[in-house]
This record gives sequence, C-alpha cells and structure tokens, in this order.
Amino acid sequence: MNKFKWHQSEFNYLYFREEDGLLVGLCHPLGNQRDIFIAKVYKENMDHLIGQYISMDFARKAVERYVDERSRTLLE
Repeated sequence: MNKFKWHQSEFNYLYFREEDGLLVGLCHPLGNQRDIFIAKVYKENMDHLIGQYISMDFARKAVERYVDERSRTLLE
C-alpha cells in the first residue's frame, strides 16, 4: 500500500510517495495572489490541473482525494 506525505517548500506544498520520493501532486498560490491556490497532480510525466481553490487546505485536500481515488482504481 502506497503512503503519501506532504513536504512544504518556500511557496509550495509537494505531495510525494514515501516509498521512493515520487512527486504525485503540487499546491501553490496563483502568481502573486494570496487568496487563490492551484492544485495539480502528475500523471504520465505531465501535470494536470485539478482546480483553483480559496485556501491551501482545500487545494491540498483535492490533491489527496484525487491521488486516493486513482490509487484505488485499476484503470489509468
């Protein structure tokens, strides 16, 4: 079973797989704004925008939810 963890850098939150450090998601502010946050996931070496959120907490939960759902399905 894959376990995932958040790492906070200066402006971003990186979501990675603990087993091998593979980056699976990212959250960051939109440009210089402090009230809009972007949530992205990585799939097949490409980043995919999940959405724009009003807080970093909502953005992080969206990444966690997406990765959890993807890890429980056989279809990619």
